[in-house]
Amino acid sequence: MPAPTTLTAGVSGSNVTLNWSDSSTGVTYNVYRSTTSGAELTTSGLMVATGLSTTTYTDSPANWGTYYYEVTAVDSSNQSSGPSNEASATVGSTGSPATITSKSCSGATCTFAGSGAPNLTWQFGDGTSGTNSPINHTYNAVGSYTVTLTGGDGTTATTTVGCSNTGNRKHPHLACS
Repeated sequence: MPAPTTLTAGVSGSNVTLNWSDSSTGVTYNVYRSTTSGAELTTSGLMVATGLSTTTYTDSPANWGTYYYEVTAVDSSNQSSGPSNEASATVGSTGSPATITSKSCSGATCTFAGSGAPNLTWQFGDGTSGTNSPINHTYNAVGSYTVTLTGGDGTTATTTVGCSNTGNRKHPHLACS
């Protein structure tokens, strides 16, 4: 059975769209990915899709970097073709680092938003963390906190939150900014 041909890879945001030519009728396709050229079908490669009936697939790698792909065809007897040509795509760039886009606080609760690299992780400076954007965080003590946003590509951004007691001893009230 002939292998799929003319495999191409295109990037849109953090997604990789693969297209290839049909190798034969009545087959399905398996898609393999690796971060090392030529290793898609080895133990360091990963099958990211199986049993596809179309000649296109969109992959969403978890991290930025360069990815290498190959596709095989599988017939109704579960016999696999050899691999297609290799296609590669680079997701992300140093031109879009993790960036804190906004910070606002009401009382002890602050809302943070970030952009840039995929898989954003927040460290709030008080030993807690989170992964959404935007994300709310409530502080529990007076102090100055360094908030760090880290993207999947390793880039970071920081901001500072200061929390003080705006009430009195009998009726404390924590306010952050």
